[in-house]
Amino acid sequence: MRTEVFQTANIYRHLLKAVKKHIGKEENKRHFLEYVTSEFHKNRNLSDGVAVQQKIKLARDYTFLLNSVHHHKDLLFSYNIAIDRSDEVKRTLGKSAASVGLQLPEQMKSIAKLLLGLNFCMYVIVLGIGAWAMNRAIDHGFIIGPELQLPAHFSPIFFPMGNASTGFFVTISLLAGVVGVASAISGINHIWSWTAESLPSAASIATLAWTLTLLAMGFAWKEIELQIRNARLKTMEAFLIILSVTQLLYIVAIHGAAAYNIYT
Repeated sequence: MRTEVFQTANIYRHLLKAVKKHIGKEENKRHFLEYVTSEFHKNRNLSDGVAVQQKIKLARDYTFLLNSVHHHKDLLFSYNIAIDRSDEVKRTLGKSAASVGLQLPEQMKSIAKLLLGLNFCMYVIVLGIGAWAMNRAIDHGFIIGPELQLPAHFSPIFFPMGNASTGFFVTISLLAGVVGVASAISGINHIWSWTAESLPSAASIATLAWTLTLLAMGFAWKEIELQIRNARLKTMEAFLIILSVTQLLYIVAIHGAAAYNIYT
């Protein structure tokens, strides 16, 4: 009895392996795997020994058929006999591209995609708050008349909210936000193609956005030190501090994929 169970499990494993390898495990082909699994589960309590052997023989024969048909296609393809091998050719080209560094590995793609989406959302929020602050500064800025004297410790970039660092902080944050959104757009193209050819442009603009983010974060720390700012500016400060880390992680992720491809 134990030998039959081991034999059945072994045949079941080989059949699933053959189906995944030769038919595929994509979503539109998943019903093949589900049918094999359901057939084995449906007959797991079968007590008739003859019927059990017939089912095992059927599974073994089907496994042999799949492997044989695929081997026959390989022979035809090797002798340049016309046959539709587009899927196999695509996989072969993909492996060849990966081996010479043109195709980046998929391990870091999901991480880079998550960080890219997160950074894009935060840069858009930074742009929104920065645009509000800039619009308010333009509408309610300090006007110097012929008889008005500049107040003591007057900031060259005056904003009616916050402190002396706010004007510099908002201006640099708007620049960081614009370049950050541009880096996200370039990053989307890189994630879509995910090749070594699209990496330099995505990495360069992402690095530029990160350096501007670091500069804005420096003014954010100065604004925090001087205090006297509203909730929107505090939110903007928090997002830029977080972006200084997440944007760096995104750069590391896209570069890490290329490094992984070189050293593996």
